[in-house]
Amino acid sequence: MLLPLALDPRARIYRALLRRNGTPEFDYYRVEPRERPRPLPVPLSRARVALVTTAGLFHRATQPAFVAANPLGDPSYRWIPRGLSRSEIGISPGRFDIGDAERDLEVVHPEARLSELEAKGTIGTLHEQGLSFFGHVLCAARVARVTGPNAARLLREEGVHAAIVIAACVLGCQTAAIVASSLEAEGIASVVLAPWASLAQAVGAPRVVSARWDFGRPAGPPNYVVRQSRR
Repeated sequence: MLLPLALDPRARIYRALLRRNGTPEFDYYRVEPRERPRPLPVPLSRARVALVTTAGLFHRATQPAFVAANPLGDPSYRWIPRGLSRSEIGISPGRFDIGDAERDLEVVHPEARLSELEAKGTIGTLHEQGLSFFGHVLCAARVARVTGPNAARLLREEGVHAAIVIAACVLGCQTAAIVASSLEAEGIASVVLAPWASLAQAVGAPRVVSARWDFGRPAGPPNYVVRQSRR
């Protein structure tokens, strides 16, 4: 459903820009009913954790790019096998500057940082498949009703206990919130990392952490491991 809710000034301005530039009926989506945050069913040190991004990543050899030219966005998703080299992963240009991600994919897909937590025993296992959505999606109902629940169900069937969802652009905060709600509905505890945490909360993300860094690099500045490891 659409959002008749109080938004911070940035979100109001962005909505006005989208309405002025070809989508006059656009409004943010609201997840109803809101999912309550699920507790982890096992200690974090034994949990299987999935990495989810809204940066529009895809495996060049086996998957098509997201259809960025679609004015309503692409509501589909891609599985990103763990351990791929940077050259094997493509980025579908969305509504964020991909320059930092081209230099260091960790800024939108922090697989190496999570692998370090796995090695330390902080988390049990990083799931062997990451999940990628295209963040700038105006047809949010499709994500909420079809692709988000489908992906969440598959992760649950693969034994995932928790997920970190990265918001890479403004509407990525909306997409991340919708996907996180789908995950929680399947019993998977989630947290959204979002530069505009208030927007993700308004849409209905059960748990949100405010990113210290801006869109295009929500998980930290490129090639700066120390700062990427802080959040």
